[in-house]
Amino acid sequence: MPYINENYSTLTGREHTAICGFSMGGREALYIGLTKSEYFGYVAGFCPAYGLFAYPPNWTGVGEDGMFGSEAELKPADGYSDNTLILIVKGKNDTTVHEQTYLYHSVLEKNNVPHLYLAQLRQI
Repeated sequence: MPYINENYSTLTGREHTAICGFSMGGREALYIGLTKSEYFGYVAGFCPAYGLFAYPPNWTGVGEDGMFGSEAELKPADGYSDNTLILIVKGKNDTTVHEQTYLYHSVLEKNNVPHLYLAQLRQI
């Protein structure tokens, strides 16, 4: 971010800064955006991949610890929940992350975090 701000004409501050990504990038965007809430006013994960929470062994027999220690940690830092726009998008024919996007949406609901959840119901 410092390089971009020094070398390009940008508006600075979290109210002008977004982070988003697709699949593994979506997971990373959610993690970075929510753990660095002071920098990002807009956070989006498009079909975000597994990994924010621990998950059981997959087809290779390998399970993983999560980036967050618990589901209760999936939220912006204190004081940022009401002024952070969070978007999670689920694709219609996702054969990779399956219902992971819905899980992240459900956890945000459980944690009372305002957000948008879009599940593509028809092919565009």
